[in-house]
Amino acid sequence: MAEGTKISFYKKIDEVEASLSNYKNFIRPHQSFIVNMDHIIQFTNNKIVMESGLEVPIAKNRYQQTKEKFKSYIGFD
Repeated sequence: MAEGTKISFYKKIDEVEASLSNYKNFIRPHQSFIVNMDHIIQFTNNKIVMESGLEVPIAKNRYQQTKEKFKSYIGFD
C-alpha cells in the first residue's frame, strides 16, 4: 500500500485501540484520535503535531498517561 493511502472502515474506536494494544507505538491522546508515535514531530501540553501537519488535541484527562507513554517510547524515562 502506498504511503498516504487512505482506508475507510467502520469500527468503534475502543475496538481499534484494543486491536492495536500489542503495538507499543500507538497512543490515544483524545477520545477521537489514535496516533502512531513514529510520526509525531511535536508534543506540547495540549496538542501533538504529526508529520502531515495534522494537529491532534490532547485531552486534559489523558495528558499525563499520553506524556508518559511518549517519553517511554522515545527513551526519555
